[in-house]
Amino acid sequence: MKTMKWISILFVFISPLLVMAGDVPASTDAAKNFVQDFYDWYVPLSAKSDGTQPDMVALNQKGQSFDHELGRALRADLARQARTPGEIVGIDFDPFLNAQDLTGQYVAGAVHPIHGRFRVDVWSRDVANGPDKVVVIAEVVRRHGTWQFTNFYYPKNGNLKSILRAQKNDLGR
Repeated sequence: MKTMKWISILFVFISPLLVMAGDVPASTDAAKNFVQDFYDWYVPLSAKSDGTQPDMVALNQKGQSFDHELGRALRADLARQARTPGEIVGIDFDPFLNAQDLTGQYVAGAVHPIHGRFRVDVWSRDVANGPDKVVVIAEVVRRHGTWQFTNFYYPKNGNLKSILRAQKNDLGR
């Protein structure tokens, strides 16, 4: 009887930790695979020249792959751009490729765990235009059993969330 009491008490204290732990143990391999799977899907979409905006298609078809804040900011930017055709009022590059034009194959590389998030180096492999280089660093997190992009960092130009926030503030919208 005394043993059952201790087991019950132990269960009361440990069960919340077990529930919270569902989002914690994410591996670097899983983060890298998530990023690579996205780029394997996105790069061919970006290569199409049928007039579609690949970033909008990504938000529409894989919206669950972006955290709420990032998805909302990207949609707002695309909406501002759509309201003023012919003018650049939003980002003028592909936010996932960090380029205006497709530059070859994109490969997920090193993974850097940082405060429960993972930053995954994404390399561009373009034999025609020079050596391989990291062109974007995708930041991902695992929440509620699902991987999501939380930001994209650009080696020389800041990060997507900051750029979108600054443009929104500059436009006063």
